[in-house]
Amino acid sequence: MAVGADRAGAQSPPVRAPQTIEIGAPTGVPFGAPPMRLASTSSAGVPLRYATFGTCSVAGSALVVGSTGVCWVIARAPGNTTHLPATAWARVRIVQAAPRIWFAPIRDRTLGDAPVPLEVASMVHVVPSFSSTGPCTVVGSSVRLDGVGTCTVTVRTAGDANLLPTSTSQTFAIRPRA
Repeated sequence: MAVGADRAGAQSPPVRAPQTIEIGAPTGVPFGAPPMRLASTSSAGVPLRYATFGTCSVAGSALVVGSTGVCWVIARAPGNTTHLPATAWARVRIVQAAPRIWFAPIRDRTLGDAPVPLEVASMVHVVPSFSSTGPCTVVGSSVRLDGVGTCTVTVRTAGDANLLPTSTSQTFAIRPRA
């Protein structure tokens, strides 16, 4: 009797091997990170399909961060004539990010100059607050020159569920009027 044939002479289905999936998912991804490619492979070499649940999504084979928390990436490989279907899971933690704040340089000033506008920008929406030390006072989004000496202006953001609090400072001299 032929191998793979039953007693009636019919061919039995081939035995399909299991396949494994390696998910190349990152860990500790900061909130606001750009989409990143999931470098995943199947031992059968078949294309993978992705799904997610939690604080992220997938566009094609790119992981898209939603908010802080836990994201699960599910990779599925279809079966073929030699391999069984397979599914694998990976846990991705989305962590708070430290927003970058750009604070325009403040050059040295002379007592009696007009208030200095404070220019701040960030790549994420954050609401800054300002404080000062030395012979100067923050009024709104400007700093008033109150005396001669060294003034330090600090900009702070409070942070939230997705962003860490952060701060940066500028120091400048206030010279006497000549």
